[in-house]
Amino acid sequence: MNSNQALSIFRRGSRTYFYSSLFFPGWARAEVITLYAFVRTADDFVDRLPQDVAGLEAFISRYRSALHGQGVDDWIVQDFVSLADRRGFKPDWTESFLASMKADVVRRHYATLRELEEYMWGSAEVVGLMMARILRLPAEANGYAALLGRAMQYINILRDIGADQALGRTYVPQELLDAHGLSDLSPETVRAQPRAFGRLMEAEVARYLGWQTQAELGFQYLPSRALVAIRLASDMYRWTAQQISRRPLLVLERSVRPSIGRILTRGVWLTAASARTQPRRGAWRPHGAARRPQAAALSGTTPRPAKGPAHQCRSRARRRARVKARMPKVGRADSLQGPCEMPYLASAWATVRVQGKLAAALRPDCPLRLVREWRSRQRPPSFALCAGAWLDPQPRLAPSGGSDTLDGHGGFHRSFWMLFQVSRPRFWLYLAGPYLVGYCAGAASISELLRPRFAAHLLYFLWPANLFLYATNDLADADTDRFNPKKGTREHYLRPEERGYLAVAALLGGLIGAGLAPTSGWSGAAYMLAFLALGAAYSLPPLRFKARPGLDSASNVLYAMPGFLGYVQTAGQAPPLLAFLGAASWTAAMHLFSAIPDIAADRAAGLSTTATALGARRSLALCGALWTVAWLSLVALLPGWPVVWLGAVYPLVCLALWFRPSRTGRIYWLFPWLNAATGFVLFLLAAHHLAVGL
Repeated sequence: MNSNQALSIFRRGSRTYFYSSLFFPGWARAEVITLYAFVRTADDFVDRLPQDVAGLEAFISRYRSALHGQGVDDWIVQDFVSLADRRGFKPDWTESFLASMKADVVRRHYATLRELEEYMWGSAEVVGLMMARILRLPAEANGYAALLGRAMQYINILRDIGADQALGRTYVPQELLDAHGLSDLSPETVRAQPRAFGRLMEAEVARYLGWQTQAELGFQYLPSRALVAIRLASDMYRWTAQQISRRPLLVLERSVRPSIGRILTRGVWLTAASARTQPRRGAWRPHGAARRPQAAALSGTTPRPAKGPAHQCRSRARRRARVKARMPKVGRADSLQGPCEMPYLASAWATVRVQGKLAAALRPDCPLRLVREWRSRQRPPSFALCAGAWLDPQPRLAPSGGSDTLDGHGGFHRSFWMLFQVSRPRFWLYLAGPYLVGYCAGAASISELLRPRFAAHLLYFLWPANLFLYATNDLADADTDRFNPKKGTREHYLRPEERGYLAVAALLGGLIGAGLAPTSGWSGAAYMLAFLALGAAYSLPPLRFKARPGLDSASNVLYAMPGFLGYVQTAGQAPPLLAFLGAASWTAAMHLFSAIPDIAADRAAGLSTTATALGARRSLALCGALWTVAWLSLVALLPGWPVVWLGAVYPLVCLALWFRPSRTGRIYWLFPWLNAATGFVLFLLAAHHLAVGL
């Protein structure tokens, strides 16, 4: 019963630590759960409103009584005291931890970094020392273990700035705030000075990375079965630091945590990489090689080749030694870092083993490219690279704090993946769909669908047109996207080194559209050029319609231009006036609705839009009115078709959200599905017209 309750405390208290602990061996995991149940219970007394000061004092009293051999009715305390006795925890460590918990009751601010480091010694570093005892590490690892605890605690402090402000606490020292011109970290102050806050967070994330990188040098002391769990937790905290560095204001909105899927996927990969370094039972070993796969690396020696006819085995040993020799030496200059390099060495070793097979077929330079990337970027090669694949969809932050670059090794394929993300695949049908519906609505026969012009325009509006539109938008919004919570989560966050690739892609997308314009006659060319002009004017100065309330939504009639173009190509005349009215109303409403979740980010970035001018509720009311106009226009265009009455769902959604505007952001991400269904119905109506006529 106690173990189940401790497990429940662990699962409820920390997602990252809990799911990382699943990769500990059984003998360590049970003791880690006991340790965490104790520290989390003490922390819960002070991380609530109101704080349970009496409960904390009683908890401390029970611990001290149990420490002196007195029986207490608290299984959490009893289990921890038994663990401390078995593993030799120093009583001073626990007292320092409890003192830091009591400090959360009486202390609300820290003046200097030195004062904060004293707090982190008790709240985190001593926990790292306890973990070192649980994992049976040598005394030389203690400094690294304490530093790892400090680093993880510091990124927790940065991550929880918003939550701590709600509790009336500020852990970031005042001297650091003063250095960046901030008086405090209240939401009002931060939103009034977003750039100063961004500089502060960038500097403090760099401080965390320095501590974390230094602490990871101690991974050489970890047993192989415990390395995966510790490495996994470190990687997830690096991911958290990356998100905070990209969008500092995100810490005021929510607590940044990796998803369970991300943690488990990374853990499985690390486990597989570690397993590949373990020799099979009964497998051949070079003469004189140690049975533990890390022993030779830690001793700085190279396994001697065997004397005998096993030429293939000797070749493998030579290739393995060659890869090791090219790996950078971190920490001690006279040795490779054994377990610390296991996941990275495993990637290179796995690639070398298939050099004559898969790697030779896909990327002949794969092993050398792995080594070059490791040496140039100081970060582990990705799984995609070690398999010789062409895409790396989730680049990770470098241990040194650097960023990924689009270099010559695999850069083309990575930049292609970046362009794919920027084009917003879930919105591709917003341009291709109207073109298909308009083309079919004006077509007189099915043979119209077999024309090369139709295929060329459909393919253009499916990807290159979207790339032109959204690449131009992201290039123009590079400064304001830093405050947009969608960037880096739902949408790609543009990095400085990617701007050149994106500018070329946007230019090519525009040139392809301009090249297609003459194929549709004068009237069709006018619609194509109007699409390109509005797409550029929406984002780029000096017009920059997106920063002009009213014009930002009205200019989104550009999404209807492909439909008008398709109709002109087949019907040879302009669409009906009601079609213009309905399309303009629908696109304006859709743009305004999409801007409502961004009101806070746009205001923080100083961007004026129709949504920021009206506010959430009035914006929803205007969206409902515009969608009603679009719906009635459709009813007038297609009388006698009951299916068009389903268009009433759009104004009804606005009416429902008017009472709960905070849910607009969640509902907005369902609209691609709703719009796809609506477009499919319109396509069926157009196809029916094409087949039998109205």
